[in-house]
Amino acid sequence: MEFRNESIDLDLLPAMEEVEWVPLEKNYRKIMYINTLFLWVLPIGWLVLSVIMNWWQYPVWTGLAMGITLLIPVLSTILVNPSFLVKSYAIRTHDILFQTGLISRSQTIMPFDRVQHCEINRGVLSRWLGLSELNIFTAGGSASDLSIPGLSEERAAELCQFILLKIDATDEEE
Repeated sequence: MEFRNESIDLDLLPAMEEVEWVPLEKNYRKIMYINTLFLWVLPIGWLVLSVIMNWWQYPVWTGLAMGITLLIPVLSTILVNPSFLVKSYAIRTHDILFQTGLISRSQTIMPFDRVQHCEINRGVLSRWLGLSELNIFTAGGSASDLSIPGLSEERAAELCQFILLKIDATDEEE
């Protein structure tokens, strides 16, 4: 058999601009805000420790440390909404896509023929807000290869069932 490695016309490739991205459920933004609350523990702890240890006698250093400590939770809280708006997913005939990233955009594409199984996770906050996270696994790893948070419980179940049907159809073709 003769080896062939022919060029592909790049104009025939599907354009990413044509992908119909689906936003995450609005309730997921609440989870993102709640998660940033944990970042506020550090500056509050620093403030309490400053009062207890009487560090206010060094106002320049204490103020500088407090300002630096406040920077991370303030920026994180400000960036929750823009970050939420970027996160979305898409389902196509042969794959599932997820995009995220405010500064550095990341698009993960998972072909259905590589998927081994999927699972649905619901944390305490997610259950309370009626949300789920869909985790999709390929062979060879214990961690999920693609996780899509912020799905309604119904949508996560539908997607998982759809993926399982795609896996079965791929297995039957082989």
